[in-house]
Parts: sequence; C-alpha cells; structure tokens
Amino acid sequence: MVRIRRETDYAIRLLLALAKRGPEAVVPTRELQEEMQIPKQYAARVVAKLVHGGFIKALQGRSGGISLGRPAAEISLKDIILHFEPIFVISKCVENPASCPFGDTCPVRGHWCYLQSLLLKELEKITIAKLAAEPFPSKI
Repeated sequence: MVRIRRETDYAIRLLLALAKRGPEAVVPTRELQEEMQIPKQYAARVVAKLVHGGFIKALQGRSGGISLGRPAAEISLKDIILHFEPIFVISKCVENPASCPFGDTCPVRGHWCYLQSLLLKELEKITIAKLAAEPFPSKI
C-alpha cells in the first residue's frame, strides 16, 4: 500500500501554512510548528529537508524564520512526496521488475505501472497554491 510518512505530512502542512500567509511572509518555525500541530522533535528535521530541497528559505537573525523558496504554484504534492519518501510505489515490481517471478509476462504488473503513473500525474496537478486557496479550519 502506498502511504506517506508523518514527516512528509508535516512538510506539506508547513508549506501550506506559509502559502496561506503569502509569498513574502517570513514566519518563525516555532509559530508554524504550533499552529500546524507538528511535534517539536520533527519540526527541525522537516525544515532542514525543505531547505535542502529548495522548497523554503531559512532566514537567521532577529527577524528570522522561514519563507517559501519558490512560488507555491510551482510546488506540487508530487515534488514534496518524492523528496521526502525514499520509496513511493504501489508495488515492489513497479520499482524493480526483476522482483516479480513472472517478469514482463505478469498480467498485474502492467496495471500497477499504469496506476503508479496515474497517481504521480494527479499528485503533480495538486500544488501548494491550490491547497492554500481551499478552506482550511485553522488560525491561518
């Protein structure tokens, strides 16, 4: 089963909160962590990975915090998931065809590959900007 990890979910929450504030917003990490209900032990790691991926910028100093690293319309769920998830496949055979004892003759493998492709295409259509434009029950 395809499942995203907590860390990926927290990354999406942070980006969503930043996008809701606008492209120029600089927000303290702690404020976002509390608002989006992200446990403290995850926040620093998620922020570091988001910075590394170019999704956000970290600004030091008195008026520091984090801000979007690129426009929210250019950040898709696919981008985030593929950055945070070491393996994101419907079936092991999609990633490694040799793992299937039936290889290319397997009647199921082709369908898994199609569904994997479809899933990634749909995730690419969903941007942080699109999500930020939808109603969200929080203090944002």
